[in-house]
Amino acid sequence: MIRSRVPKIFYKFADNVRDATPNYDSSNDEMIFWGLSKFHGPDREAELMELATCLREMLGGKFTDAELNQFYSASDANIKYNDPKLLRALLEEALTTVESALEK
Repeated sequence: MIRSRVPKIFYKFADNVRDATPNYDSSNDEMIFWGLSKFHGPDREAELMELATCLREMLGGKFTDAELNQFYSASDANIKYNDPKLLRALLEEALTTVESALEK
């Protein structure tokens, strides 16, 4: 139910976010790298554009930080956030990373 409130492209990213370190202390960059690792092949650019649009809408006031946290918590990511502000920071950094990738 909660997953149906946001585009599937968000979960293609969020389901693959990983903290691959033994102490769960990866940087946001590393976790974003894992999240974006599923975006490859001939549709990569179109999917990244869709993800960027999705993240802009999600971060642009459409949802509260608590709602963002609920959506992310419904994903298969192996790291979750108790503080929604930390998740917002991760998603903002992910958006910046996606936008940079699209500019190349």
